[in-house]
Amino acid sequence: MSRIRTIKPEFFKHVELFDLEAESGLPIRVAFAALWTVADREGRFKWVARQLKIECLPYDDVDFSRVLDALSTREFI
Repeated sequence: MSRIRTIKPEFFKHVELFDLEAESGLPIRVAFAALWTVADREGRFKWVARQLKIECLPYDDVDFSRVLDALSTREFI
């Protein structure tokens, strides 16, 4: 059964996510939120960049492995 996920207004004010997005030039904030939609109840997902890119950012021309690495490096995932 699918679950509905919500984003609290404070998410859009997260300065560290914004800084990472500005520094990397990658769509970090939307990708981070999109990862919630593919994660299970415990927050786990399969680390397959190609498939995650299709699930999270199907229309963006971006190397999703770079997005994952950036989020991982800053310990968001």
